[in-house]
Amino acid sequence: MPTVLQCEGNLYLAALALAHEPAQEVRELQRTFFVSGADLLTIALPPLIPLGWSAQPCIPFERMHLPAMPPSITFAKVVTEDTASFLTCGTRQWLSLHALLAGELFPEPSEAGLPTPFPPLPGIFLGYGIPHIPHSITLDNHDWRLLCIECMWERDAMHFTRFQHSVVMDRHLLCGNPRD
Repeated sequence: MPTVLQCEGNLYLAALALAHEPAQEVRELQRTFFVSGADLLTIALPPLIPLGWSAQPCIPFERMHLPAMPPSITFAKVVTEDTASFLTCGTRQWLSLHALLAGELFPEPSEAGLPTPFPPLPGIFLGYGIPHIPHSITLDNHDWRLLCIECMWERDAMHFTRFQHSVVMDRHLLCGNPRD
């Protein structure tokens, strides 16, 4: 029986990319989740922290007033919303910083009415439709890059059937202590 296309999309995602080592750790977890039955979206994007979705590309990062980033943040709590799973940090400092960045990038609600692949929760996107997640995951990130990513996808009633992305803008925000 042929797959019936439920929806397709083309949106821009603003996100924070992780330092090299934490990104490798997340990518290994994502591969494990994908092999155990998680959706294609789990491995479609690089390891990142979503800030928001928009029908338009972000304004050039150079024109924005971006806050200073902390030298290190520890992510240790798994949260799942709408079958999308994240590794989060619940400190007030992190939640405020995430909200501040999202507000700077998207001063007005930019995703209203648009179907997005996953919500922009303040955590590291682990994947979509993950059957089982270990609860003892801890990850420290110490280096931050701000990305604007164009995302195009198709999905049927159950799964993403295609997901492509292209980085439109990339800006280094802070290089922390390499020992973290």
